[in-house]
Amino acid sequence: ARAFGVHSAMSMAKAVRLCPALAIVRPDFARYKAASNAVFAIFRQVTPLVEPLSLDEAYLDVTENAWGEPLATRVAKRLKEQIKDTTQLTASAGVAPNKFLAKIASGWKKPDGLTVISPERVEPFLQQLDVDALWGVGPVTAGKLRARGIQRLVDVRVADPAVLREAVGSLADWLQQLANGVDDRPVTPNRETKSSGSENTYREDLTDLAAIREEVAEMAM
Repeated sequence: ARAFGVHSAMSMAKAVRLCPALAIVRPDFARYKAASNAVFAIFRQVTPLVEPLSLDEAYLDVTENAWGEPLATRVAKRLKEQIKDTTQLTASAGVAPNKFLAKIASGWKKPDGLTVISPERVEPFLQQLDVDALWGVGPVTAGKLRARGIQRLVDVRVADPAVLREAVGSLADWLQQLANGVDDRPVTPNRETKSSGSENTYREDLTDLAAIREEVAEMAM
């Protein structure tokens, strides 16, 4: 499906448009939760500094860890191996000096990747990113920025503050910090995990493949 451009968090309607032969499996949230609990238990055996983002994503501060590993890259490799052995699931990891960079790195080589952004690689890494890599910049905001000539992440650094505020409002200062690779937020453990849920633009939930394709055909008219 990825070869057709299908990716995580995409609407089912768009996914089916991109890949008409898509295999659709009914969700099983009880199994997802059980797998999530197993993975988070592994995280917390290694470090108490675990900040959940969702059922399947978290930040970990492994500066000090139960394995006594001095290198975060080695910790990430061992975690991936342990998750695979325990749950038979692959996991992607991003190793970086801060949350912003680690988040991007974790999605760089899914579904079984490990991307490391060492301090000396931060600047070259930032240089290759588009503006939509910034936190809080979705398609609409990215469009506003590009309309003002701000195409790449590094363009945000030198953008006229007034122009940037016109496009993103109060996010301007924050985005300029991120564009410079600065993110001082600590990993905050015990944060409440976002609940699982679903969101759609259909008149009703559609789980039947034929019904979904019919809905897609209507939306494409």
